[in-house]
Amino acid sequence: MLASYVLLAIMLINPTIDKEKAREYATSISSASETYKIDALLIVAIVSQESSFRPVTVYKGGKPFDIGLMQVNRHTAKQYKMDLNRLQHDPDYQIHSGTRILADKIKLCKRKPYPWACYHSTTEVHKAKYETMVKRYLLTPTKRRATK
Repeated sequence: MLASYVLLAIMLINPTIDKEKAREYATSISSASETYKIDALLIVAIVSQESSFRPVTVYKGGKPFDIGLMQVNRHTAKQYKMDLNRLQHDPDYQIHSGTRILADKIKLCKRKPYPWACYHSTTEVHKAKYETMVKRYLLTPTKRRATK
């Protein structure tokens, strides 16, 4: 049932996404949400902000730097002993890995009321900007369009 709501949220935020991909992502997000006890719609919002549901890898110096749907940083991935090759090519692994990091950041972050802003940065200025960017995806689609 949760996957249906997540699919709807994905389709409302990104109406041009391929429906099969959206279903795949919705299933992964629902699973990660249950595993790490993170609101599925927050995961949708973060994926929307990080990659617009495009599982891309950003390269710096010829090496992968920010990877996948949740743009997991290479250095963070290494700290978590994640498989970088799998992280580049497996959307389910990208979502679960990013959500695992998100869950840890929420536990450690003292920022209130949006500790998830720590997912993106360690500086207060960047956290505040990230908070604003992600919150626009947490609004209803009608309100979100009005904020653009």
